[in-house]
Amino acid sequence: MNAKHDRVFLKHLMDFNVVPIIIWSFDGNVLSANDAFLDLIGYSRTEMDAGKINWRALTPPEYLPLDEHCIQELEKFPIATPYVKEYFRKDGSRVAIRLFNGCDPEVPGQGVAMIIEIEVY
Repeated sequence: MNAKHDRVFLKHLMDFNVVPIIIWSFDGNVLSANDAFLDLIGYSRTEMDAGKINWRALTPPEYLPLDEHCIQELEKFPIATPYVKEYFRKDGSRVAIRLFNGCDPEVPGQGVAMIIEIEVY
């Protein structure tokens, strides 16, 4: 596979909306997301396109060290260890998720995540 093919494949995966997927920057910006992700957190595409969604702001403070560890892994490897955390939804409620993160080593400072909502008992 080549880089162009990989980007097209990722876009198709995002468009399927089977699972929430985001392209994110290490500094906190959500660069792109599918409707499944936006539905999960309760924000609109207009808000995302305006740069109003920041994954760091969505993350309760107690989970930020896990995110930092993920970024450190992605600076060395193309795939990070999956982990569980929560996001704040727009309405203030929390949603528990499992994150599967990867990156393209040729695009520094960015990652892609597939997200699965999990039940908390």
